[in-house]
Amino acid sequence: MPVTITNSTSTQASVGVVNQEELIKRLTNLTQVYSPEQIQAYAFYLKRLDKAKENRNKATKYFDGLDYVSDYITNENVKNTYLKPKMNDSEVRVNTGLVEKKIEAILNELLTMNLQPEVRVFDRDDLELEELGQDFTDIITRTNQIEKDDDFWIEATLELLTQRAVFIREKFVTKTLKNKTSKITQAQKELVSGLKVFLGDVSIPAYRFNEQPYITTVDIISYDRAKTLYGHLPNFQYVVPSNTKRNEYLGGALNWRMSELADGEVEVVTYESLPDDEYNVVLNGVMMYEPGTPMPQKYCDKYSLQMFVLKSMSPDFAYGRPLTASAKSLAALSSETLRLLIRKFQQAIEPPMAVAKGKVYSRDIWDPGAQTQGLRAKDFEILTKHDGVTQGEFAMIRLIDEKTEEFIGASNIAQGLQGSREMSATEVLTMQKQFVKQLGLAVYAISRMKRDMSELRIYNILENYTKPTRKKYDPLSQKIQHIYRSFTIDNGMFENGMMGKKIISFTNEDLIPEQQEELYNEEEKMAKRGQPTRYKFINVTKLKEIPQFWYVIIQAQDREGTALDKVLFQDQLNQGAVISKLTGQPMNPDTLTRTFERKWQARNFFQKQAPQIIQDQPENIKSEAEKVMNELQGMGQNTGMQVAEGLRNSQQRPSVNSMEGQSME
Repeated sequence: MPVTITNSTSTQASVGVVNQEELIKRLTNLTQVYSPEQIQAYAFYLKRLDKAKENRNKATKYFDGLDYVSDYITNENVKNTYLKPKMNDSEVRVNTGLVEKKIEAILNELLTMNLQPEVRVFDRDDLELEELGQDFTDIITRTNQIEKDDDFWIEATLELLTQRAVFIREKFVTKTLKNKTSKITQAQKELVSGLKVFLGDVSIPAYRFNEQPYITTVDIISYDRAKTLYGHLPNFQYVVPSNTKRNEYLGGALNWRMSELADGEVEVVTYESLPDDEYNVVLNGVMMYEPGTPMPQKYCDKYSLQMFVLKSMSPDFAYGRPLTASAKSLAALSSETLRLLIRKFQQAIEPPMAVAKGKVYSRDIWDPGAQTQGLRAKDFEILTKHDGVTQGEFAMIRLIDEKTEEFIGASNIAQGLQGSREMSATEVLTMQKQFVKQLGLAVYAISRMKRDMSELRIYNILENYTKPTRKKYDPLSQKIQHIYRSFTIDNGMFENGMMGKKIISFTNEDLIPEQQEELYNEEEKMAKRGQPTRYKFINVTKLKEIPQFWYVIIQAQDREGTALDKVLFQDQLNQGAVISKLTGQPMNPDTLTRTFERKWQARNFFQKQAPQIIQDQPENIKSEAEKVMNELQGMGQNTGMQVAEGLRNSQQRPSVNSMEGQSME
């Protein structure tokens, strides 16, 4: 069929042309603020920011025909069992809350799994530096404890289960204490709402997030807060918090923004491009840094912000599919069915009535003991012919609930709704394993979250924790020394399998023999008191000079002190007693008492026997000392990091508390 083309007589310019002309006019006014090169970079930033905003706000089939913001709100309503307002007075406001309860069951199970990072580090010859990896594992654990990241992971896991994506940023923050003079610095993870993040390319899947050409985050803060953070920068003088004045200043040339603002608010737009190694911040349309400013992180080749999804929907789409999106249709059907059943139940109790034309009666005539003159039973006719909810209708709502459970993966047994009889440890463990099988994607997603964020924490430590914090005079070396960070781990693992306090310190030079001997004596003194302790040192100079390749794996560990952990330990004891009786091999009492004290959180519950002091012969002492000194002299010549416990054998010979480091010429 031929297509007829007609010429429009309208003189109206296209929207694109109008926008382009408006942009040129605005950029012309910017010559009073920026140089031509800065204007060119500014226009480039704005073009990319507008494109990221447009791509994210498009309606797509992956969001069930909604745009991202509408879909985000929908998922949030499902997560919180949102009660919609009544459309009319007779409507029943009800929501089963089935999805919320099932997600809580999954969340509780995931939080009890205790997934913990384990650091592996290799040199450029692919030789593993085991002790350095263990030390960094302990450092990450300690920084997480300082951060109190257990609270963080509750919110992050809930966001993973209920939204299309989780965005987490690794930061190094400075906090001012209550006295307004003391400050502390620490690594910290920040959960960033998906509403604040705009991707440069939504076709790149989440697991390839670091291939994004650029990312943008948007936040709205007060002008006073913005002045505290950015007031030292020269361009901050052009930031205007008033909408009216911002429209008037330079003809609105600096009025660009990505969100709606009220007076007194400042929009902080952070632009990051990893491929271009470029970073900038735009406050209410004002560029804060010079074009070409490199990314803040020095050691890391990843974005400080990372993206995670529960389940991928397409290899060509960044966002995923959470449990709320999977079950929202059935959840809506369940709520609507319950609403209709309640309506039918109400009709059975108070059926609608028909009366003669022209007659209007008050509902009060049906009150108990009410007396109404001139009325007879035949003056009313019941309009409905049912006796209420039937068994078949109850079966239907149960079927909908079962289908919802299949979508989410949380059965009633997983929620603790099984029978009231006491279960054995084997039954409890079997039930837990069956539930975990249904959570494969969620377990993997959380493992990936902890793996990637632990890798970012390593680079955060390398960049910010290896700097000296203060200076002090050392009487042994008679020098002014830099003091670096140290970390104390209560339940560190030693070289002989024992556990105790482990103190890891950064330093910038090797210990002298007198310091090594002093630390060893201190370790022996603490061991005799029943408080085993190890001192470890890492030479930051050698650490930074030698290329290392970091790798993090996630291990599922028993969460000590939980009811399940205690039940499993009791079962372990019973089986161990049977094996000991059959083989005649007694169980190790020290291991039993240490394990019991850990699982019941009862330190020093058992009285420890005083250690027997064995007098070494002078010849043995001399031989051990010569061996230690030879190893000290060769430190830096061999492959691998040298540490204190690496030179400590089962006979507890003197500790060589040397800095971890190596030289690879």
